[in-house]
Amino acid sequence: MLTGEMTVGTQRYDLNMSAYRDHSYGLRNWRQYYRYAAHFGYLENGSFFSFGSVSIPQTTTHVKYGYIYLPYGKKCAIDGHDLNLWEKGEITEPPKNYQVRLIANGKDYKVEVWAGENIPLYVQSASCVLFERFTEFTVNGIRGWGITEYCYWHHSPLEGTPEGSLPMPIVPGALSNEDTLVVDLDQQDCCVRSLTGGKGSQLAVATKIFNESGRSDVRVPKGFVVTTNAYREFIQANTVLWEGINELRAAATSGKGGSLEPACKSLIKAFASATLPASVTEVVMNSLDRIFSGEPEIRFAVRSSGVSEDGSSASSAGQMETFLGVNRDELPVKIVECWASLFCHRAVQYRHSVGQGIDASMAVVVQGMVPATAAGVLFSQDPISGCSSLMKIEANFGLGESVVSGLVTPDSFTVRRFPDGYKTIEDRQLGEKSEVMQVGESGGLETRHSDEKVSSLSDKRVLALAELGEELEKRYGAAVDVEFALVDDTIHLLQVRPVTAMGPETLDDVMHEFDSSFSYKEGWLTTANIGEMSPGAMTPLTLSTFGRAVDWSMIKYKATKSGIVPEISRPMSGLACSANHLLINMMELGLGSEVMSLFGKFDMACIALLGRTLDEPTRDDLRRYTDGEANLLDKIWNAVCDILTIYQSTKLTEAWEKKFQDGYHVMPQYTAKEQYMELDSRMPDYAQCWCDTIINTGKSAVNSMVLVSIFNEQFGLNEQTFSKLALCLSNCENVYSADVPTALHNLAVDLSNSPNCSAFLALSPKDAANWLLSYESGKAGESFRSFINRHGFRCIREAEFREVSWRAAPEKIVAIMQATISAGLVRREAKETLTIDEIVEQLELRNPLTRRLVKALIPLARRGVASREWGKAISIRMVDAIKEGYKHLGQLMVKEELAPDTDLVYFFTHRELGLLVDRKDTSSLIKKALKRRAALPRQNALQLPELIKGNPRFDLLAEQERPRSPPGARRGSGEQLSVAGMPVSRGSVTGRARVIRNLQDAAEIEKDDVLIVPYTDVGWTPYFPLISGLATEKGGLLSHGAVVAREFGIPCIVGAKQATSLFKTGDFVDLDGERGLLRLAEQQQE
Repeated sequence: MLTGEMTVGTQRYDLNMSAYRDHSYGLRNWRQYYRYAAHFGYLENGSFFSFGSVSIPQTTTHVKYGYIYLPYGKKCAIDGHDLNLWEKGEITEPPKNYQVRLIANGKDYKVEVWAGENIPLYVQSASCVLFERFTEFTVNGIRGWGITEYCYWHHSPLEGTPEGSLPMPIVPGALSNEDTLVVDLDQQDCCVRSLTGGKGSQLAVATKIFNESGRSDVRVPKGFVVTTNAYREFIQANTVLWEGINELRAAATSGKGGSLEPACKSLIKAFASATLPASVTEVVMNSLDRIFSGEPEIRFAVRSSGVSEDGSSASSAGQMETFLGVNRDELPVKIVECWASLFCHRAVQYRHSVGQGIDASMAVVVQGMVPATAAGVLFSQDPISGCSSLMKIEANFGLGESVVSGLVTPDSFTVRRFPDGYKTIEDRQLGEKSEVMQVGESGGLETRHSDEKVSSLSDKRVLALAELGEELEKRYGAAVDVEFALVDDTIHLLQVRPVTAMGPETLDDVMHEFDSSFSYKEGWLTTANIGEMSPGAMTPLTLSTFGRAVDWSMIKYKATKSGIVPEISRPMSGLACSANHLLINMMELGLGSEVMSLFGKFDMACIALLGRTLDEPTRDDLRRYTDGEANLLDKIWNAVCDILTIYQSTKLTEAWEKKFQDGYHVMPQYTAKEQYMELDSRMPDYAQCWCDTIINTGKSAVNSMVLVSIFNEQFGLNEQTFSKLALCLSNCENVYSADVPTALHNLAVDLSNSPNCSAFLALSPKDAANWLLSYESGKAGESFRSFINRHGFRCIREAEFREVSWRAAPEKIVAIMQATISAGLVRREAKETLTIDEIVEQLELRNPLTRRLVKALIPLARRGVASREWGKAISIRMVDAIKEGYKHLGQLMVKEELAPDTDLVYFFTHRELGLLVDRKDTSSLIKKALKRRAALPRQNALQLPELIKGNPRFDLLAEQERPRSPPGARRGSGEQLSVAGMPVSRGSVTGRARVIRNLQDAAEIEKDDVLIVPYTDVGWTPYFPLISGLATEKGGLLSHGAVVAREFGIPCIVGAKQATSLFKTGDFVDLDGERGLLRLAEQQQE
């Protein structure tokens, strides 16, 4: 699936293109084929297919192959088809309309083919001809699109010869002289970047190109390069410089960015008092005498040429110094000043930000100045849009420095080129060229006024430059950025830089970088459940680990361990991602529904996830997704496997708990690479732990949904049924997460009774936390340390690696306790506790057998709830262990100059971190990570609907254009303001509403508030002792807030849509946990 944007003229289009990706490995010998016919396509229901026939006379005269990829990820080999090559265009061009019959997965498939125009493509010296056609398909009545490809032997000669690339000079693999201090631009060694830097090596390559081409109208000004060997000799000869570089490196790796600038200034001052070694000065002067003999008045251009400069992934253009119009006697000083500019603050800051290292290496290019009549820059592809048919040229009279420095607004020309080589000037804009730069008589630069109404380039010269740009493209195999100077009819090349990545990625590009493919347009996705566990946009590191682990767990559970299919090979099918938000694929629930399993109920799964049933997807939709309904025997087998898998998971989860009790953690290493390898070795544990604990949660849902089914028979699927289930699930014992607010409440009681209470409240949260962690805090401190030991691995958005745990930032918990005590500690009365017999009596069940069954199920359902929370806590322990490992990796990366700060580690994927520690393409990776970090706030600001059909990206685009109600917006005055939800904790309360949209604002919560929030996770539970009622926009019967609310006896409803928008803080509201209603109270208090 390819998604993105396309621009045609000024119109932008959002694209969502289902596509079949064909991978070929090795070299293909086209001459071995007699014929083949290949078909690739995708269908509206999300299926993909590939099938065909091939004839290779030397080995196999007629082979048939193929497979079908079903929507839910099962790959089925094609057992046979009737596509016979001798019947399909044997002596003519391929047919356009025909039918093929396939057999796969025990089913017959009728494929109808409607191919487009036959356009020949000749390959391997015209030994073969291919006909590749855009094609429409229908497979058993389902529409599809794709490609058909027919291959034929070809013996007739072709007219004309295809145009190919132009040759490039061969860059030597080894230097002829490893210790050379100066090398001429026309020497072979000068092409080696490590010796002469980016600019120097590129000028050497350009020199060889045009020396060998014999062209007299294009030249590179003669000169030489003072090599990186000379730079190292200079540094070694000046001890104070070496010491200053070490101090600068220490400042860069300390993590204190503010210490860089003073260190840079100190080092630059040291350079100013350093002199060029005699050995270097001697070879420089000898090169001047040899190359420029007979030119005593010539002036020089002295330019920096960093080894990391002008690369394909990062450029230091404009960061270091260039000196023009330099006299011979000034040359040694200017070379030193060029080297000094390597350590100016802007250059160091840039290298540090893209992971190039502080102590870079630099050469210096020395060239004779040319008396330019005009100069400028040429981009062989539009630098803004990346359009390859447009070339941009900017120029001014005199030296090009006025153009590249931005001193004037230059003339601008846009040249359009066509496939046949024709070029035309499409647009010209004359700039305000009020000043021209030239070399002064005594050296240096001077400016003079010019006639800004006259073009600096004639049309003939513009088109000649365009031809040159196209030639350089063919030689470099990439777009080029060229600085040029014109002298009479000669073009002098001052710089040629291949641009391998046109148009750097923008924030818009990375917004949807990790989006899942959505080939099934009729599929349904939801943010429910996963939106509570991991709300908002996730960092790339978390997506690449947590996202993949949970997705694999869901697939492993439903598709493999439950016996439904032997193997699922498509990644990210259980979950989906859009703008870094995770969603659950509702269609995957069909694998455990009545379509595939005897005891499965899709409605029950929807209630567990969303707190309600859905009209769509229908049972027919699920059948289409699963390619039909399973037979009775398969349904029984799937159900048995499902039950066994669920009940085996408890022992597996207990094994993980034992590992953590025994001290499971990621061993800290001494280097970034070793730390990454240690983390990488723990990834199977990380995924398996999630798999085992997620399956363990299934017990909670199973038992609870059985109760819902029983109540449904008598009461229907309504608020009454859900209220009765909430009654059954109250008084669950040993609910792990419910211990968080209880422990904090008890600790707050101890502190409020302590003589140190006033002093505790007066401290900042951080100082108060340090006091509680010390042994001076007595009993309260002992309780707090016990709490941190038991629950310190938890936090808000627990699955996100970037979130700091309570153990790492205990002041977060302390601030809540201070607020609780300051508000007047809530002392709850013991909630009413009913026996199971009393609960069964209140349920008003008519059938005696049903009452006995419910009585037996209630303890099982309660244990399931406790098991679910316990299992989740175990998985978060694993998250915490891996989180600490990544935190240490970030610190090592900064120390080794692989990242500018520790926080950036979260904006690489796990695989990218492996490339980074191997120092592969570090600059590109760091630039991308920086853009991802900048995009995260925008991604977090996006609000995905709870249910989405098809691609979420288009729903987001529509949502941005949809008018939104501001927070606290009201309905009409004649209408009672109320929101319905699912009752999950019984009781009713009237109180002051507190609308909170993120945990950062939770400190505003006051005693007895009715809390209205988008969702709750464990990070919210410390506030539960304060509130009198809870309403959430997301959630189900078994969501975290519902479980803890029942344990605290707090009335609670979930799934109260738009509650945070319709109500505002200060409203007095009625919350009815029996009927599932939140409404504005009739009497509003001041």
